[in-house]
Amino acid sequence: MKVAASTIRTVEKKGGLDEYLGKQGVKGISEVDTRSITRRIRSQGAMMGCITSELSADQALEHLRSAKRYVDLDHVASVTTQQTYDWGLNPKDSRLMHGTGMYAMFQLMAKLLDKCSQNPDIDECEKHLQLVAPYCHWTEEDGDWTNIDGFGQNIVWNGLENTAMGKNILTAFLLRTYIQEFQNARW
Repeated sequence: MKVAASTIRTVEKKGGLDEYLGKQGVKGISEVDTRSITRRIRSQGAMMGCITSELSADQALEHLRSAKRYVDLDHVASVTTQQTYDWGLNPKDSRLMHGTGMYAMFQLMAKLLDKCSQNPDIDECEKHLQLVAPYCHWTEEDGDWTNIDGFGQNIVWNGLENTAMGKNILTAFLLRTYIQEFQNARW
């Protein structure tokens, strides 16, 4: 509560909420009964709308008529990943969550961060991880590890044991693959 009260006092001292939000680049609306809008949406479902300060009422209406209707859009697809993740699975179902996978990924991340910018964000790290993603076979669905030792040895997806040898084989494979793919990357 102290933080909220302090923030409110700061906003009041700096000219009010409108000026504060404007300096932050946040758009706002005023003199609108948001409770009425909420009641209408709850009773009638999602409705098309347009809030603008740049278009005339006729232009806004035309823009609204030409826009895709909300019910015709697949909102779930726009926020859903197209790939599966092996994090959080039982170690029996994902070698990524197995001691061998965790160890190898730790080693890979150390190398990867050396190749990233000084303060990499999540997108940059993901971009680098995508270089090795096609070669990883953490689950049965992913298939088996091919040429894991660089000399043609294949190992079934769950054949990597949580031993020094298993960790070394996987770590060497991931590092070798990452370095090769990084050198070939066209960014």
